[in-house]
Amino acid sequence: MGAFASEAALRLVGELGDGWHSWLNTTETFRKRWSVISESAQSAGRSSNEIEPATHLAVSFPRSLTEKRKALIAGKATLIVEKTLLREFGYARNPDDYQNILSLSKDDVSKLMRTAADLPDEYVYRTMAIGKLDDIGEKVDELAEVGVKHFAVLDLLGPITTRRTIRMFRRIIRDYSQRS
Repeated sequence: MGAFASEAALRLVGELGDGWHSWLNTTETFRKRWSVISESAQSAGRSSNEIEPATHLAVSFPRSLTEKRKALIAGKATLIVEKTLLREFGYARNPDDYQNILSLSKDDVSKLMRTAADLPDEYVYRTMAIGKLDDIGEKVDELAEVGVKHFAVLDLLGPITTRRTIRMFRRIIRDYSQRS
């Protein structure tokens, strides 16, 4: 079942789900949401071990400062579209609602990108992984340590860098498998 931050949806995952597919997470948000699922599972007479947790992980392996900047702005735009995390980070401004991104006008997109540019880089680094192989591997390890078992990888610079991202993730998976 897919559920992000809605407590009712998270409880439903605990009661009925055999898997939980979440959107963007920090280790803290994952722990908090997983505890809601676990408590709900226990209340329903189930074990949270019956539920396979997964999350999206937005990544980029930039080769240049230009690519790194583009990945950061793509990450920030993603966070503007998903305001729940911004609230959890204590972001004071309330950006416009961009949930239905397919219906945005050219002016809306320009406004979204200007708003995204003002977000602190820290927000992206807390929820996404941008950097070298070791940086992304560390983020995977952090999330795995709090219980994530499956990752849906979102390439922040895709489709241009998708082949590179797949190649790099093969290395992360191989390294991870050898350690486990």
